Amino acid sequence: MRVIITAIVLVIFAVNASAQITFWTEDFSSGGTGWTLNVSTGAEGADPNFWKVSANEGGGITPDLGTSGSCGVANNGNNTLHVTSVWMPTGGAAYDAGGLCGILYCPMTNRRTESPTIDCSARTNITLHFNYIENGQGVTDNATLMYYDGSVWSTLDDMPKTLTGCGGQGLWTSRSVSLPASANNNPSVKIAFRWVNNDDGVGTDPSFAVDDITLTVPSAGTPPVANFSSSDTIICVGDCINFTDLSTNTPTSWSWTFTGAATTSSTNQNPAGICYNIAGNYTVELTATNASGSDVETKTSFIQVVALPSVAASATINPICAGDNTDISASGASTYLWDQGLGSGTGFTISPGSNTTYSVTGTDVNGCSNTAQIVVNVNSLPVIGITGTSPVCDGTASVLTGTGGTGYSWSTTQTMNPISVTPSTTTTYTVTGTDGTCSNTASFQVIVNALPVIGINGTSPVCEGDNSVLTGTGGTGYNWSTLETTNPITVSPLITTTYTVTGTDGTCSNTATFQVVVNIVPVASISGSASVCAGETTTLSATGGAGIYTYDWSTAEVTSDIDVSPATNTTYYVTVSAGTCSDSASHTVAVTPLPVIGIAGTGAICNGDNSVLTANGGTGYNWSTLETINPITVNPTLTTTYTVTGTDGTCSNTATFQVQVNSLPSIGISGITSVCEGDNTTLSGTGGTSYIWSTLETTNSILVTPLSTQTYSVTGTDGICSNTASVSVTVNTVPVASVSGDTTVCAGETTILTASGGSGYLWSNSATSASVSVLPLASQYYYVTVSNGSCSDTDSIFVTVNSLPLADAGNDTTVYSGTSANLSGSGGQFYLWSPSDGLSCTDCANPVATPDVTTLYTLVVTDANGCSSSDEVLVTVEYNCGEVFVPNAFSPNGDGFNDIFVVRGNCIETITFRVYDRWGEKVFESQLPGEGWNGEYKGQSVNGGVFSYYYSGTLITGDTFTGKGNVTLMR
Repeated sequence: MRVIITAIVLVIFAVNASAQITFWTEDFSSGGTGWTLNVSTGAEGADPNFWKVSANEGGGITPDLGTSGSCGVANNGNNTLHVTSVWMPTGGAAYDAGGLCGILYCPMTNRRTESPTIDCSARTNITLHFNYIENGQGVTDNATLMYYDGSVWSTLDDMPKTLTGCGGQGLWTSRSVSLPASANNNPSVKIAFRWVNNDDGVGTDPSFAVDDITLTVPSAGTPPVANFSSSDTIICVGDCINFTDLSTNTPTSWSWTFTGAATTSSTNQNPAGICYNIAGNYTVELTATNASGSDVETKTSFIQVVALPSVAASATINPICAGDNTDISASGASTYLWDQGLGSGTGFTISPGSNTTYSVTGTDVNGCSNTAQIVVNVNSLPVIGITGTSPVCDGTASVLTGTGGTGYSWSTTQTMNPISVTPSTTTTYTVTGTDGTCSNTASFQVIVNALPVIGINGTSPVCEGDNSVLTGTGGTGYNWSTLETTNPITVSPLITTTYTVTGTDGTCSNTATFQVVVNIVPVASISGSASVCAGETTTLSATGGAGIYTYDWSTAEVTSDIDVSPATNTTYYVTVSAGTCSDSASHTVAVTPLPVIGIAGTGAICNGDNSVLTANGGTGYNWSTLETINPITVNPTLTTTYTVTGTDGTCSNTATFQVQVNSLPSIGISGITSVCEGDNTTLSGTGGTSYIWSTLETTNSILVTPLSTQTYSVTGTDGICSNTASVSVTVNTVPVASVSGDTTVCAGETTILTASGGSGYLWSNSATSASVSVLPLASQYYYVTVSNGSCSDTDSIFVTVNSLPLADAGNDTTVYSGTSANLSGSGGQFYLWSPSDGLSCTDCANPVATPDVTTLYTLVVTDANGCSSSDEVLVTVEYNCGEVFVPNAFSPNGDGFNDIFVVRGNCIETITFRVYDRWGEKVFESQLPGEGWNGEYKGQSVNGGVFSYYYSGTLITGDTFTGKGNVTLMR
């Protein structure tokens, strides 16, 4: 996989330009303690190459910086960190370039090895040094150096490939890399080496190895690391703060920049009294310097200067009138403090006696404060008065006039001046007068003298033409609506009249009224029917003429209309009253007797019969059946009561008549209803006490012999009603049974027997179908009964059973592959062997068997009756296959010994055999048993080394085999 890497700014040191101090080193002599090997960084194959710490790839002679050292030496006791392969894990810095995924190994690799955490506190300008060897295929099979700053990993260096010429292992080379500025004073630094390779089968050793890693800093000293703090970071406009130098590594000079401050710069180590007069966020920068260099610490928006709050004071009413209140309040801050003894709070209600100035100091959430003032002015009140009339009589008006102002508002809600008031009791009136600025109040009491209580005594109601004497009360003098001034007075009204008198007590006067009701004398009368039928009700209505009346009947009822039901001729009386005036009337009601109505008819019938009903006693009739004729015919299914209303032309009456409906007897016929031709059957009537048959017989049971299917009926009676039943007697034809089928079978065989002649079948083996399959154990008869309804016939058949011949194929035997065995068969007249493989004949009694594999032979023998049986014989074929063998080394030098690398085995039938070099390239393949590799590829002898192989195949026994491994070719 190709990886495109964006590297951090990198400085490569070719020469150690100044003396360095080493503060961390790793030579892997302790096996890489604390290192994390093989951290996956991407997709990989099933058998990736891997990182390892060992002396399999020994470190070379340490070179000078920027120069090449010596060739690597395997197993020299000098441990290195290197990449090796799964198929040859002890091969040093040699990797598998793939090409055989799915066959042997799939070594696609993407992983790194990480150092332990390196504490770089108090260290700057750090340089990483290491010795390494590397080869591969460009950036597809490649090693890189990585760096961790405590939060993220990044690529630091893509090292160049080292020179080859050391047997494919390369020359050890020294390399130095500056760590990024983020490593300065960083306690959480890590480094790592990452290796990636694809699976294209193309690659060049060595892979990668590293040794003698060191981290150094310049020995001349360490530049300072600038840092600082302040006495505060959030201040108000006009505040001043102090700054403190926190730089490390002993700076000797300082340069401060204070953006936005009144003092914009300083060279003091700890500047004090730096003031800010404009709101905003301001940056502070410190440059700390010593002999080894300088460092700048810039803190953007470090100082926040908060504007002073915009405090304002206001009053809800200003100016105010003397004695009034007003609400003052402050805004623009979070908390407030007032003078004039008010204290803290947003607002207050005040009532100053004269013009007063109020000051408030507001403080916001940042602690910044500001001040505001408000002057509350106080105006004097006008002098208000009221003039008016007092006392007054109840109901008399008094005119009130306000004085001292230009506008008025009365307690009566009026705003004009003057006003007129008419109190019913002594009342104090208030007016609020204003001079256009302030207002004041005055009051005035209107005393109310009570009116005399005037009344009238007299007679009411009176009848038409009567007098009434009226007497005034409660006063000392009176004036009547009749213009009379005497007391009392006499009046004779024609209609109801109201009289008025005005009385006085010498100071005030009052009025009273009295109504004299004149009642009209009523003229009583009664209307209603003069006659009724006995038991009927009629309505009588009383009246007295125009007007409103009360009624009193001789029946004690008091309504104008009453309902009466006299049993005999009766006279009714009523008194009609209008107040004290009344009149009486009477009315006679005659009572006519009802006609006597009756019904004649049949009172009991059988279900389905009719009854004729005849009404009597009247001249006209209405039946409950809604009929109006007489007589009527009814046909009820249940016992029913019928009603008729009869009239004689004047009055009517009712009669009822019940018709009882008797149920019909449930007549039935019992007996056998299906007979064979020529048979008879007895039929019996049920449900009655006497019967008459369609054969004209009258006995309870009759004997019938029908020639064909025939229906018989009977009418039965229970002594009151009768009913009918019928039955059909079916005449069935007698069947003729017949049975057919194979009458000779071999033992163990079945045969099909088939019966005919009817519609139903019953075999001696309980089967009920027309055809049955039977398996006789010995010769025997089978019987079948054939039926047609209740009629049946029987037939039989004899089945002969022939015994089977006794087949014998002889005893099982064992032979070696390629040898024969004589088979011996007996027991029959004819012989047949199977399978035919390896047999000299298949239709003889004693064939010769020469099978290639173990075979089970079957012999079928048949006798003269055609009956057969079988037997089996097993001929086992044994093999001496042994084990499949592959050598672990061969030497194709032409000496006749171990010149060919081949898979060996006695019973190999098929094989696939392949050999690969260390890069996964196939150098040999064969699918012929016994064919091997002679150590050549494309006609040329290959160099000695380790090769991989793979084989699979089958034995002549049918078993399969497979294997893989390594073989050493020796030259």
